[in-house]
Amino acid sequence: MKTTAGTLAVGVGSVAAAGSASASHSGIGVGDQVQVWGDANWVPGWENGDRSGDWEKIYHSWAGYVQETNTDDGTNVYKVDWHKLDQDWWVAETFVREI
Repeated sequence: MKTTAGTLAVGVGSVAAAGSASASHSGIGVGDQVQVWGDANWVPGWENGDRSGDWEKIYHSWAGYVQETNTDDGTNVYKVDWHKLDQDWWVAETFVREI
């Protein structure tokens, strides 16, 4: 799915409540297994580490292994090899917890 202003607004607006979840993000690194966590049914997974480009819905409770870490404008982001998807997608620390 290509990012446009309309899809971006829909995607981000739909998951705004997920940031209120309480999950520990400290210590997540390459090789750790993480799970989507939050109040929404899904969170946005981004093609690029700066949360740009194509994006995909990553559904609540899906898990995967962290392949890479980065920081985007003060927010830790993780490139995750999601078990249910063929492509790795970046996700913000707000939406995952280590399992």
